[in-house]
This record gives sequence, structure tokens and C-alpha cells, in this order.
Amino acid sequence: MFTLPAQAFKFPQLPTNLASKSFRLRSFCARSARTMNYFVGQDLEGNSYYEHPSVLDDPRPKRTVKYKGAGDMWTYVGGQRRLAVQWSSWLTHTRSDPPTFEELQADLLRQERVRRNVALLEARDREEERLRVAASTAPPLTLRVPSLPPDPPAGPPTEPAPMAKALLDTPSSPPSAETEAWTPHAAVRGQ
Repeated sequence: MFTLPAQAFKFPQLPTNLASKSFRLRSFCARSARTMNYFVGQDLEGNSYYEHPSVLDDPRPKRTVKYKGAGDMWTYVGGQRRLAVQWSSWLTHTRSDPPTFEELQADLLRQERVRRNVALLEARDREEERLRVAASTAPPLTLRVPSLPPDPPAGPPTEPAPMAKALLDTPSSPPSAETEAWTPHAAVRGQ
């Protein structure tokens, strides 16, 4: 069998300082791509929102929020405060574009309008409840019936009006409101 000398398969070697510089340049580019943040916007409380490319093969960029104060993160995580719904949906990629400042202000005005309407409805409900309680605790009113005029003198009987006659002819008992039993019958074909 024929063998080639080992020198025939040798790859050219780069100088060590050039290979080292190339590696450092590649690692610097990778590090800077991971840490490159693009400012996207700010909410009404002063929190800043950033977007940066994903390190993995995920096509979606990574989205983060930087809270205004150092301790503010725990008030949001603990539930005492909440991020704006528009920014929350942007952070979770439900919304593709970040909200504008005008949109956030319009939503704040809408929330205030809803709060005022709720306060008006609750005040009206309290007033209705107060009136209902006052009506149930008030003493019952007695009605005074005015005395009736004396009966007309007895004379020859008069003919009742046609409408009154029709009313007198109707049966005195009202029709029953009870339902009647009913059973459906099967249709017979050919008849």
C-alpha cells in the first residue's frame, strides 16, 4: 500500500498572534451583540423598555424593562404596582409595536373616566338602597275615603247603556289561568 509523507497533509499555520487577535475579535463581537440594547420607549412612571437581539436561534428579539428606581422592581413583582397593559403585551410579544406616549395618556384618561362613572353608579345605587330602606321602615299611610254622595231617588228603571249591557252579559268568573294537559300524536302517513 502506498502512503504519503506526513508533510503532505499539513495545514498552513497562522502566526499565533494573528489567530489570537482573530479569536478576540470574534468573541468581542459576540459579547457586544449579546449586550447591545436598543432603547424602545418609556412609560408614564419612568420605566425604560429595551430590545436586543436574541443570542439563541430565536428569531424574536429579547425585550426587557429597566425600572426607574432600584427598589421599584420588587413593588411591581410583589403586585403593589402594575406595568401598563400596553407595555406588558409588548414585553410578551403579543403586541409587535411599542405603545406611544399619546396612547398611554389616552388610556390613562379612559381609566379615569371609567372610575368616575363607577363612582356615579355606586352613589346612585346607595341612594336607591337608602330610599328603599326608608320606604320599608316608614309607617303605613292610611287612606281617607271621601264620603259618597247619597243615592239618587228611586224612580222608573232606566235602560243601561249598550256598553254596560255588554259588560253585564259577560260571565262573572274569569277564565282559568291553568294550563291544560296536551299530548302530541304521531302523524299518520298515507291518510
